[in-house]
Amino acid sequence: MHAPSHRPWLALRALPAAGLGLLLVLVGCDWHFPDAVPGQPDALDLSGLSEDLDGWKCRRADAHLVPPPRLEFPDSTPLLVISSQDGKANRWRRKVRWDAESHPILTWTWSPGRKVDSSLFSRNRSPSAVLAVDVTLASAFGFHKTVRYIWSARHDRGSSWASRDNWHPKVIALRDVRDPIDSLVTERVDVWKDFIHLWGFAPRHQALAIIVSVLDPSPTGNLEGRFGSIVAHPLQETP
Repeated sequence: MHAPSHRPWLALRALPAAGLGLLLVLVGCDWHFPDAVPGQPDALDLSGLSEDLDGWKCRRADAHLVPPPRLEFPDSTPLLVISSQDGKANRWRRKVRWDAESHPILTWTWSPGRKVDSSLFSRNRSPSAVLAVDVTLASAFGFHKTVRYIWSARHDRGSSWASRDNWHPKVIALRDVRDPIDSLVTERVDVWKDFIHLWGFAPRHQALAIIVSVLDPSPTGNLEGRFGSIVAHPLQETP
């Protein structure tokens, strides 16, 4: 008679597929799904700003170290406000799932509020992102991949960074120091097309998360970036 096994992974291997799937669902209970957009029946609201910042989280290492986000409501439209203080980046993520193949067009508004000294950023060839919107999609190779859209502190509008290793986001500069900073600017991107262009292969249809971040490298700086709702649209729609 064999002694009972004390290796829990053996018991896990014996779980039926349905039970294992349920376990994964329970572990990943912080996932969210998009909200409907009033007046736009085919659009998906990924930010959930009407839910009082439900699901927005910073990195564990940054907990209690970075200012929490807040909401503003100019003209009754919610804006997510992220503050960078003491020269540290402030990044907040929302795990939200949607079909990026059927809804690849993303729109949002954003503004840095003021200019940032570009000389404070590293002078190598890395991006100088004052604001960033990250979109993470599932990869066919089993690893999540990210496209990062930035507002650059330099003259980088239209530039992209795709030659870095496969662990860092691929970057596109949508705005730079030449763009207006005292009002919200509207963006419209095709994340599916951009993913294929930057990564060199098509992702799986499942999108997994969005991240917004703000950075002023000055140790005495205080930069407040503002982000409108990030909305996904089907390809044929023209919002």
